[in-house]
Amino acid sequence: MTMNETAPDWSEIRQKLSRAQTISDAKARRLALRAVIEDMIEVFEICAPTEWEAHFLLHAIRHVENGYPAVAAEEIASVMKPRPQQTAMEGMHRHNFSGADSRGIPTGGRRQAPGRGARPVL
Repeated sequence: MTMNETAPDWSEIRQKLSRAQTISDAKARRLALRAVIEDMIEVFEICAPTEWEAHFLLHAIRHVENGYPAVAAEEIASVMKPRPQQTAMEGMHRHNFSGADSRGIPTGGRRQAPGRGARPVL
């Protein structure tokens, strides 16, 4: 199977996400969000995900598994942002995708709070 760089069409998955968010039963909502995530993974088997999309999809999976469906839905919505918007927002996102600070010094995956000294990486 070959990967392509075209942006995915999220229209069907947006509808599924919207329906999942209206489910009142917590267990059923988590199951619906898992189904949305599985559909997204299938899309990424064809269309290569950007770093942004992969990052937020992993967050969504973690939040669903930890019982935070509302937060997972927000992360899923972030995955589906248009790619030009992702690029524009990467600098504003609070996570550091590279695992290094602005000087390239490894942070152990954690970004330091402003005004704080860098912690050693063990």
